[in-house]
Amino acid sequence: MARSATIARLISTVMHPLVLPVVVLLLIAYTESSGLRAFWGRALIILFFLVALPLAYVYLKSPRASGVKRLQNPVVFFREHPGAICFLGIFCALPCILLLAFLDAPSPLVATLVALLATSLALALVNMFHRASYHLAAVTILTMAAVLIWGWAFLPVMAAILLVGWALYWLRRHSPTQLAIGFGLALIVSTVSFYFFGLLS
Repeated sequence: MARSATIARLISTVMHPLVLPVVVLLLIAYTESSGLRAFWGRALIILFFLVALPLAYVYLKSPRASGVKRLQNPVVFFREHPGAICFLGIFCALPCILLLAFLDAPSPLVATLVALLATSLALALVNMFHRASYHLAAVTILTMAAVLIWGWAFLPVMAAILLVGWALYWLRRHSPTQLAIGFGLALIVSTVSFYFFGLLS
């Protein structure tokens, strides 16, 4: 029982939507760039808009302890303030997408970002009426992107969806219905996004 809980927490942390999207987006930027100069330009944009700005936002919102402002754990912060994901999606991810598109970034990179942003906005609307799992939704989008961009040899990474779903259910963070809504919505939105950008024929 204790070992299962430890494994579930490890899976949830490693594949957290604050961490995994940045890693996958950087990998996409690397594999789709013609050289290191192009990669580092795109990487800096991703790191600024999707890492630096969200961390600055969390810092500004973090409470003071003994008169000193300390950065709150971002994972805990966004768990306690799920609405902030939608806010940051608009004010961080959207400018990132527009800038990358303006600089003629590879379509797989832009398509993945669009899918993540559109899904986060859709889930924000859904969560006004019924809670859904953004965590599982993000993993669903990223695993689909990996298979479409790097080929069917990456099909086994789809198992990450089941692993994350199990971990979130085991940790009692989401019910089966909440997981199903997150997965289903991500599947629909990402399919439309990837089709629009030509990743799905």
